[in-house]
Amino acid sequence: MKFRIPQCRFSFSAGPWIGEIRLRQSTPLLGIFVAAIVLAMVGSFLSSSSVARASNSKQLAGPVLTVGSADVLPGQSASIPIVLSEAPNGISGFRLDFTLGNSAVAEIVAVSLPAYGLTQTNIISGSQVTTMAADLNGLINASSTNFTLATLNVLGTGTGSTQINVVVTAMDDDDGFNVAVTTNAGTVSVANVAPVVDAGTAVVSDEGQAFTSAGSFTDPGIDTWTATIDYGDGTGLQPLTLNGQLFELNHTYAEDGSYSVTVTVTDSAGLSGTGTALVTVLNVAPGVLLPIDVVVDNSMAYSGAGSFADPGADIWTATVDYGDGSGIQVLVLNGKSFSLSHDYSSYGIYRVIVTVTDDEGMWGSASFQVEIRHVCPLIGGSTEPSLDHDADLKCEDVNGNGRLDFSDVVLLFKNLDAPEVLNNAEDFDFNGNGLLDMADLIALFELVIA
Repeated sequence: MKFRIPQCRFSFSAGPWIGEIRLRQSTPLLGIFVAAIVLAMVGSFLSSSSVARASNSKQLAGPVLTVGSADVLPGQSASIPIVLSEAPNGISGFRLDFTLGNSAVAEIVAVSLPAYGLTQTNIISGSQVTTMAADLNGLINASSTNFTLATLNVLGTGTGSTQINVVVTAMDDDDGFNVAVTTNAGTVSVANVAPVVDAGTAVVSDEGQAFTSAGSFTDPGIDTWTATIDYGDGTGLQPLTLNGQLFELNHTYAEDGSYSVTVTVTDSAGLSGTGTALVTVLNVAPGVLLPIDVVVDNSMAYSGAGSFADPGADIWTATVDYGDGSGIQVLVLNGKSFSLSHDYSSYGIYRVIVTVTDDEGMWGSASFQVEIRHVCPLIGGSTEPSLDHDADLKCEDVNGNGRLDFSDVVLLFKNLDAPEVLNNAEDFDFNGNGLLDMADLIALFELVIA
């Protein structure tokens, strides 16, 4: 500015913050007067400029800052943009404060920013973040609309919904004036998901034998879980103990077949997931249990008992072959036990075979030996029992020396009245008349000389 006053001239130019004065005066008093006026004008200008800078009173209305929204699953993350609708005079920098309403639902794990040139982000916690930037590179100018100031990376940690709030602590335009911004909060919704169950690999087991197998499940949510299992054999639904996200199958099948095992895991929000595994149960042949070898003396009848084992819930039939040529006979079962009884027609050693067959056609068998023998008494005057050489139930070798000779006739004669002979008269009734007398001695004599 230039001012002209009689006999006085001065100039004033205003720089950015202060004035510059040049004064030439013709009289001291007039110079003093003019100087006072000029100083008053400059003081008034500096005063008003200083107030405007201190309060940043120039407010640019209109821009809207919007926080985006996202739907995520537990354990998954999403990018949420922070968008400014417009910047009529550009943006030189900003500070934004973000808070999450419920940190149990989600958390802010990172903030990404464009290449402003100077940025700083402070993640105070998963639910409180501050980010600042100075746009040294002039990315946001007067023509910028719907510009993404920043992008939040949000991780779903639970289930439910939470609001993302933003507070614009500071935002200046390119002239350094504060920008008045309207803000819109965003929302993060974390959907609950059902557990994914792996009931384990296929298993092969025997009927009646306990099998074990391991399984697991996954669930990204922060939940608690319960589980049930159905082994598929009609035993019904049973609770299943969980060890974290692992579990163990343990079951005994009573019958062979293929069974589908179903495991159901339910989270605390009520969502369930199921998994299945195939168990193949093999039939087991019956195991027959018989007596050890048996000797029957002086009797043609044998009787005994046996049993069998089979872990399956089967139906069984049984047969027996007594080994004397009489053929295979049906054996009556009493549960898993049975009785053996047979009359043999002659002395000898016989192989008894018992076979048990289940309703699947699997069978098991076992055998033992029955010896039916004639035992002759020991006669006084002899060191060996008498012998029946020809299995005719007669003790011809009276002295037991292994051959027929005249001493057998003499020894019998001497002991006709002895108890061991009288009590076993049928062994020495050589003529078969039912009596023990001299005729038996004659018959024995004839055998010796024959």
